[in-house]
Amino acid sequence: MTLHPYVNAEPHQRWRSAMASAAPDDVDPVVSMPFKIRRSDRVATAGSCFAQHIGARLESGGFTRLVTESAHSIVPSATARELGYGTFTARFGNVYTARQMLQLLRRAYGRFTPSEPLWEGASGQVFDPFRPAIQPGGFANRRECEADRAQHLAAVRAMFESADVLLFTLGLTECWASRADGAVFPICPGVSAGDFSSERYAFMNFGVDEVSSDLRAFLSELRAVNPAIRFVLTVSPVPLAATAEPRHVWTSTTYSKAVLRVAAEMMTKEPNVAYFPSFEVVTSPSARGAYFDSDLRTVTPAGVDHVMRLFFKHMADGEYVNAVIVPVSPGAGDDFLQRAKAAMDVVCEEAALDQAFQHPVECDSRAVDSPLVSSAYEADPSANARQVKARNHAFARSPARVEGSPTAADPFPGFVGVPEIAASDLNASVLGGAILHHGCLLVRNLVDPAGVARLTWMLERAFEAAGAHLAGAPREQTRPWFDPFEFEVQGDMSDGGRTFVFQGGGVWTADAPPALEALIWELRRAGVVASVEEYLGEKVFLSVGKSTLRRVPPTSGTAWHQDGAFLGERIRTVNCWLSLSHCGVDAPGLDVYPRRSNALHERGTKGSPFAWSVGDGYVAELEAATGVTSVSPVFGPGDALLFDQLFLHRTGVRPGMIRDRLAIESWMFAGSTFPEEQIPLALDALDALSEAKRETC
Repeated sequence: MTLHPYVNAEPHQRWRSAMASAAPDDVDPVVSMPFKIRRSDRVATAGSCFAQHIGARLESGGFTRLVTESAHSIVPSATARELGYGTFTARFGNVYTARQMLQLLRRAYGRFTPSEPLWEGASGQVFDPFRPAIQPGGFANRRECEADRAQHLAAVRAMFESADVLLFTLGLTECWASRADGAVFPICPGVSAGDFSSERYAFMNFGVDEVSSDLRAFLSELRAVNPAIRFVLTVSPVPLAATAEPRHVWTSTTYSKAVLRVAAEMMTKEPNVAYFPSFEVVTSPSARGAYFDSDLRTVTPAGVDHVMRLFFKHMADGEYVNAVIVPVSPGAGDDFLQRAKAAMDVVCEEAALDQAFQHPVECDSRAVDSPLVSSAYEADPSANARQVKARNHAFARSPARVEGSPTAADPFPGFVGVPEIAASDLNASVLGGAILHHGCLLVRNLVDPAGVARLTWMLERAFEAAGAHLAGAPREQTRPWFDPFEFEVQGDMSDGGRTFVFQGGGVWTADAPPALEALIWELRRAGVVASVEEYLGEKVFLSVGKSTLRRVPPTSGTAWHQDGAFLGERIRTVNCWLSLSHCGVDAPGLDVYPRRSNALHERGTKGSPFAWSVGDGYVAELEAATGVTSVSPVFGPGDALLFDQLFLHRTGVRPGMIRDRLAIESWMFAGSTFPEEQIPLALDALDALSEAKRETC
């Protein structure tokens, strides 16, 4: 049996000694590749800064590097490079994330048109938000920028349709996105162009599921226009220059590269997809740090040379030209050093973050529009807890309700099942009609990807801090992410109730002040609050005990039930059950009976495990009598199900589920029927609570 010299195989001592004694440039971690690249194959390149090295070496190594967007022949080569021509196949600049690459394809084919306007500079110049550094100094005017964009997207289409091989280098998981439509940018607005606004932009940090989902969607849509294309993935070894997470940049680098590496590995299960280990070659312990320059970020010529030598060795079909950069040797003259440096120069927008994050953008501590910890938290860590208290003190019970129940026509006549709408179609009539005739309303993409990312980030911080607090950490150490609401009443609203909820996979949103403010902002922005208030005919309020962040494991589950069994049958309320993850396939979802119930069903019988729940046998009889069967909708991140206290449902758990469900439930109660045992929280904009804030602060 032939053993690969750097594959961990028996005997273990052989592997360890081989690694320890090997010179850095002798290490070869590649065992096999699923396909080869011919000289005649048109190879397209895209990705992060490191991908620029690969493109240049492919051409000098004898491969056919596809270029679909070139400068005019009269433009000097140095100027063309400054303008971004030839750096990649088309003039799109660095594509750092999988989401950015998927977005580029959809923009090129008209499947997605971002709402972000062109950015204007102080002197009237214009910048393309999705290529802010591609034209140094900006375009002269809007017409010039728009014409260049049209030409560019045509070149992108030509790239996707004519390439035999696409080589894509994954660089980052962090990015900034538009709150309007989720469009992502290569760099934070305001760093190289544009103006930052926490109301318009949100920070995102993708996880493995999101990156792999984006890559799969990209490959599927790419093969729709080019079925035979082969796909090579690499992960950039270049560490992050800065991070928008409230942690050290090295920690963020480890997270980011781990996510990208796992997502790339998942993609190799697809046909004609290869992973090439650039990251492993440069960062391997056997390199002993020799492949990073003194800034600990720039990959040295020797490192790039090692990567490309292995690339040609394992990916080239037949003989190849081993195009290398001669390593810089001691005593080399200044001229040689300058030429070597010039050969290694890359255009990297991320480097601008080195300066930008010396003075990070502060978020508005009232709206909590960014996951960054603002200076307001640092100056007064209890400020957000006082905001929650102000919402509680701003409660005013509405006048006696108008007699009779709300009414609305059926917006889905003859439909059986869970009615669905887009977020833009949400209004009081559709909401009320769906609940009163079908029991619920499913709103797709109620919260955009940027909002989902922000809420998810805050949910995770809240659970981490809540766990620390319940293990004994004082609130001074867990603020602002977990700052327990101080009760003025007892009963279920107590420290014991808080612990019970946490053990069941929940954190009261009032105990996580930044998450509460972010949630209220999203509910108001999406028109949920206005629609519910119009439907119920009066102002609504959240409840401390019925607004909960949920992280539900796949081992969890509940019996069929109606929340009216706890809250009361005659109250006026609507719950917004917001999914922050994919639910219903590999993570728990909801089983629902999609038909209006006008009263509480029989409880505690026919297989019911609890006195308050509805038995499986009863549900089976109900289905047989009405002809309406229960269903299990599949939810995506940002989808929401709206229903009231009479809706029959349960947590849906199936064999094979392996992931936690992330969600938030928000029961909005009409003030006139607000349950006595609950603790109210006003949903008004914070400016409207100024008087209450002054009284309580």
